[in-house]
Amino acid sequence: MSDEPARQATPRPVQFATTRWSLVAHSASNDARAALAELCTRYRYPVYAYLRRCGHEPVAARDLADSFFAMLLAEGEGLPQHGRFRAYLLDALHRYLASDRRISPAAAGAGRTSSEIDPLEHRARHELPERGTPDQVFAQGFALEVLSGALGKLKLEALGAGRTALFERLEPWLAADPPPGTHDTIARDVGMQSLAVAIALRRLRERFRELVDRELIDTVGDADTLASERASLARVLAGTAG
Repeated sequence: MSDEPARQATPRPVQFATTRWSLVAHSASNDARAALAELCTRYRYPVYAYLRRCGHEPVAARDLADSFFAMLLAEGEGLPQHGRFRAYLLDALHRYLASDRRISPAAAGAGRTSSEIDPLEHRARHELPERGTPDQVFAQGFALEVLSGALGKLKLEALGAGRTALFERLEPWLAADPPPGTHDTIARDVGMQSLAVAIALRRLRERFRELVDRELIDTVGDADTLASERASLARVLAGTAG
């Protein structure tokens, strides 16, 4: 990889007042509403996964999720002045499902057939674990969404640097150590020295960790909460791997 990702990976002070969650929690402006809408759009999957684990069929889960987010964005109230978006979203979902404002199970999914499979259901069929409570599935879905957002940005950077082929070979080893001989094999395939491949992988991992942090930063309001979310992400992913 080029030297640019390595330079970008240098830690920088975080201005938490300008993160999306800080903006939502401390303001009632149009910008705050737009920030909440963006966060809700980005984290639709964990809500859908929760509803599927509750036993709702795909079309009903989709309608319930749509109704929940519509309510959340319409009200825009009851936001905490600190903390984390993840906890707020799950708590709001609990309250919605327990309230009389939720759409009825009979109405959810009415007028649509199960053949209309959307990307959320496609992901659920591949990512939902066999075991786990709805809350645990939500936590896993949120963690996977954080990683997905970071990975998407990493791919775009590789594309912009003209390093897509190398990125595709290194991507499987962003979170796992490659077996012996992998660097040599990749080096032969892409026309690089083995040492250069090892350095490229190290830099790519550093950049990926930074981008994961950026995804998390957008969902918290202060440095202490960020540290807690890092630890929570690690625990969830360790449980998923296990």
